[in-house]
Parts: sequence; C-alpha cells; structure tokens
Amino acid sequence: MIASGHVDAVIDMLEQSEEAKTHHDDSDVMPQSSNSSDFIYRNLKEGKLSVYSSIFGSRYVYEEDIPRISWTIREDSTATVLEYTCHYASTTFRGRRWEVWYAPDIPLDLGPWKFSGLPGLILQADCKGFIHIETCGISDKNLTPITFYNLLHRKFQLIDRRTFLKARTSPRSYPKGSIRIPDMELE
Repeated sequence: MIASGHVDAVIDMLEQSEEAKTHHDDSDVMPQSSNSSDFIYRNLKEGKLSVYSSIFGSRYVYEEDIPRISWTIREDSTATVLEYTCHYASTTFRGRRWEVWYAPDIPLDLGPWKFSGLPGLILQADCKGFIHIETCGISDKNLTPITFYNLLHRKFQLIDRRTFLKARTSPRSYPKGSIRIPDMELE
C-alpha cells in the first residue's frame, strides 16, 4: 500500500509529465534570458516569442513576433570564439546598441535573448557599458529536446509587450527604495 503523501507526489509528477507533452515541440527553445526573471519560449514554427516574466511577484506573459533585426555585417572583421571563426555584426535593437560575433560554420540563425537573423549562430553579444554575453560551450552529443515546464503551476497574466515594459520601468511597480536591474529593452 502506498502512503497518501506518496500518491499525491506521483499524481503531481504525472500531471507535470502530461503538461510537458502538451507544450512539447522539437523546434521550440526556452532558454532563460539575460534578465534573470525572464524566460523566453521561441516557437520557430509559428514565428513567435512568448516571454514569461514578473514584476515584483506578479507574473505576466506577452507574445510577439520573432523580431526581424536589421544587422550591419562586416565579414572582413573576424574573431575566434570557442575555436570557431566568427564574423562581426552590429545593430541597434530595442533602444540599445549591440555588437555580436556569429559563426557561419554553425548554420543556425539564432542567438541569445531575442537575437536571430544572421547566417550563423551568435556566440557572443556585447552592449558596451551594460552586458556582455559569451558562449561557454557547445555540445551536439546526447541532446534531448528542450521543453517548456511549468512545474509550479504558476498562473501568468497575458499582457501587451509595451504595457509590460511601461509597468516594469515604472517606479510605482516597486516598493520605495528597491534596487532594480536595468532592462534589456528600453523601447
């Protein structure tokens, strides 16, 4: 006979497994973004991003089209990142100036955060004076599909991106004296 607490734990695990199956798609990627409280679910088939975030305990989700970023590419400028020859590209995106290094030998037009649209995987991104993102390692062995799990069954309120950004940058959204991490997006 199984104790009552164990039965509840097994039921929770089964529910989580069923929830994972409903959100499973081999082409979807859900990495945590550089802004530590955000999770980005990139649905490549539908061309959409879903961003799960919070503002002082209140949870929100907004959806947007995968951004089409206008890059300036300088193929004559190269650097080595993780033994890959990378090319330089730059852009101004959502209010910040970004410089990136992408590897044409890895033919994925993806990168960290919301970046995409280059003829190779972005291995390094830099916004001077704000943040530096660099790939630490790449593995192509024993990979499993990445799946969105809402293990704590948290509820997220649907919100428009601009409304969310306005609320997130408003001092009224936080207790007096709170210290905030600057946002990736300024507009």
